[in-house]
Amino acid sequence: MICDCENKLKIKKQSGGVCVYRWKLEKGEDYYPERRATPITSKEKVAIIGDTHGRLLVLKEVLLRAGVIDESGKRNPEFKRVIHIGDLMDGRRAGMDKMTLEFADDVFDEVLVGNHEAAYMGGESFSSMEAIDPESQRILNRWEREGKLVVATCVDDWLLTHGGLDPELSPAKTPSDSQELPVVATQEEVEAVVEVLNDTWRFQRHSDAFKECFLQIGEARGGMAEYGGVLWNDFSRLVATESQQRYKQVVGHTPQKEALVSPQGMVVNVDAGKRGKKVSSCLVVDSEGSQVVMGSAN
Repeated sequence: MICDCENKLKIKKQSGGVCVYRWKLEKGEDYYPERRATPITSKEKVAIIGDTHGRLLVLKEVLLRAGVIDESGKRNPEFKRVIHIGDLMDGRRAGMDKMTLEFADDVFDEVLVGNHEAAYMGGESFSSMEAIDPESQRILNRWEREGKLVVATCVDDWLLTHGGLDPELSPAKTPSDSQELPVVATQEEVEAVVEVLNDTWRFQRHSDAFKECFLQIGEARGGMAEYGGVLWNDFSRLVATESQQRYKQVVGHTPQKEALVSPQGMVVNVDAGKRGKKVSSCLVVDSEGSQVVMGSAN
């Protein structure tokens, strides 16, 4: 999937080879006149970290480069919220998963359930997943009780899930014969969807709604369903159905070479781990716009 972002995302190199992609509105200039969604902003400074799959060194490096933590690992108080997009752990590197979860305990305000966490939290396991150690399971269970481990959250009027909300799961679908683009959802509507998704996750784990919302795997991901649930949806599917989408979204799950913004600006993908590279990204959001800081570890 190619994103139409040449000459639109400002790119520069920092020391250590860090790429920073700046997406913001310039004064006196409509920076993205053809896009439905303007750059993601927030009244508070927020960090959204992409998939890390139990790679603790990668996680620490991207947090350090983004200024979320200092050299000692202490969190920067300028960040009012620090969110992980899901697949914080992996399930195939047990020792590193445990250390990653222990480190994340003090850094993250919210960790979204990815398909890898779901394998241990009421979802279905998949190939090569290992048995989780008791302490890691206790951490995940505690996070869920505390409301720290959730399947959905929002940053102002942007919806955050691991794989993305497909238009077919949207409470307000666009009529198939309509030629008009659907109205972008308000913050109140986004907050309502977050509540519905989290309630479905907590209270309906043996229902058909649970499987459709979370466990269903679409064709873009090698499954048999028409579309995927929010743990398994694919970025290519979100881009292909972008004209039907009402919700501005930040997602992970579909690895790319770098963080991408969809052509109409409705979806931002922060999973930068294409081909298993030891790379992650951090989307730093403030009142002016956003930037993506890349971090890696040898």
